[in-house]
Amino acid sequence: MKQKPIKKPNKKKVVRNNFVELILLVIIILSLFSILMPLLFLNNNNTSQNVELKTQNILVTTEKNFYNSGEDVVLFIENNFNKSIYLKPCESQNRFERKINNIWYEISSTDKEIDYDKSGFNKEEKIVNCRVKLLSNEKGVYRSVVQAFYDCKKPGEEECRQSEIFYSNEFRVL
Repeated sequence: MKQKPIKKPNKKKVVRNNFVELILLVIIILSLFSILMPLLFLNNNNTSQNVELKTQNILVTTEKNFYNSGEDVVLFIENNFNKSIYLKPCESQNRFERKINNIWYEISSTDKEIDYDKSGFNKEEKIVNCRVKLLSNEKGVYRSVVQAFYDCKKPGEEECRQSEIFYSNEFRVL
C-alpha cells in the first residue's frame, strides 16, 4: 500500500491568516471602545450635581449699544434656565472688559465686601435689571462680565457649588 505524503502547511499562509485575524480583532475592540466611551461620559455628565447652565440659557444684554462717557450702563440679565440662579447684587455687577486690538482685557475693579443677607444675591426672578457704573471713561468697545451661581445652600458665593461666566453684547462708549 502506497502512503500519501503529508503536506506541510505553508508557513507564510499561517502567519498571514494570524495577522489578518489580529487586525480584525483590534478593529472590533477599537470600534466598541469608541462607541462605549462617549456613552459613559454622557451618563456621568447628567447627574443632578453636574448641571451646566449653558450659555444660551442666561442672556446678558445692555439697554443700548452706544453710551456716552460717564453714563451708567443698564444691564438686563435674563434667566431662561429651569433652575434658580444667584447673582451678586446690582451694585457689585461692575466687571467689564474692554476690547483692544480684538483682544478682551478686564478692567480692574475694587471689590467691596458684600452682605449677602441684605443684598439681592438670592434673585429668582426671570429678568434682573441693573444700573451700573463703567469703571472707565475711555472711549472704546466694552462688554459686561456676569457670574451666575447655582446649586447654592444659602446666599453667598462660598456657599455655591458651581458658577459660570456670561458676557453681555458689545457696546461702544463715545
